[in-house]
Amino acid sequence: MVTGITLNSIGPGSYRLLNRTKDPQFDIDRLEYYSLSLFIGHRDFQILIKDNESGYALLLEDMVLDPKITEKQKREVLKFIFDDHHLLLANFWKSINLVVKNQLYSFVPFALFDESSAASYLQSHTPFAANEDEIMLTYHQHYDLVNVFGVPRWIREMLTQIYAASSFNFQHQSGAIIDGMNWQNQGRSRSVLLFVDRFVLHFVVLEEKKLIYCNQFPIRKFRDYTHYI
Repeated sequence: MVTGITLNSIGPGSYRLLNRTKDPQFDIDRLEYYSLSLFIGHRDFQILIKDNESGYALLLEDMVLDPKITEKQKREVLKFIFDDHHLLLANFWKSINLVVKNQLYSFVPFALFDESSAASYLQSHTPFAANEDEIMLTYHQHYDLVNVFGVPRWIREMLTQIYAASSFNFQHQSGAIIDGMNWQNQGRSRSVLLFVDRFVLHFVVLEEKKLIYCNQFPIRKFRDYTHYI
């Protein structure tokens, strides 16, 4: 495991590698059996590589981005990270997943979902710019819900260029969280999760086959945790 704070400056932006954990079983010649997951947030970026056969996570890298950079500078920083990384430009992964970490998301019961009104589900509680963000949909069959979320257009365009020979899946962090809870808590009548991500507190309640509550709260001071809980 490699830990520490390494400052890297790329023009107007910067990032820090906070943690890198690599399993000894990682084999660069087996990438076609591995899944690559990329987690992109407002101020951070994670890389996760998992062996699809064993189910083990083999590599995790956690980076924090300079909070003062613009979206354009953020794109330059991420492009630099991809170009400089010894694995990210490979195009023969078993699967590639992008998990977006933002506030542009909503859950809609499938029976009430109207795809032509997808933008309205976001605009009702979150500013949504159709010229900057693209709407994505994920159906969660175990809860009969549709997760409507927005992906910055430049992220989709950048990944399309990098992985031109591959297909990739988009998912919102909120959907990934409830999928993980469903997998881990099968058989329990009620599950409550408090998930502390960098700068964000996630609160999810599941009961039987229903999503009872799902929300996220920005953390600016330590006392915000107790305030929201």
